[in-house]
Amino acid sequence: MLKWLFRLVVLVVVVWFAATVQLGRHSLLGHLFAIAHTRAAKDLADGTKEAGGQLARRVRQELRADGGVERGRPDERLDDRDRAGLQKLVKERGR
Repeated sequence: MLKWLFRLVVLVVVVWFAATVQLGRHSLLGHLFAIAHTRAAKDLADGTKEAGGQLARRVRQELRADGGVERGRPDERLDDRDRAGLQKLVKERGR
């Protein structure tokens, strides 16, 4: 409880500092808002949004419609060596 209260007090002090203490012409929040509204920040946001969209499209294309689940009986995907090993294991466990 004491840790939580201490963290809350620290958070309140940091927010108060960021909102009220002047650092040059603006407070810390004022500087952050000014930076966020620059053309470079908008270009960064647009580029990130575009790259994220391209990634999402690529992921959707790579995923198969069946979600990567192969159809058929599981033993149909085994080769003869795997099948023989599986049969041996079943016989050992069945005893």
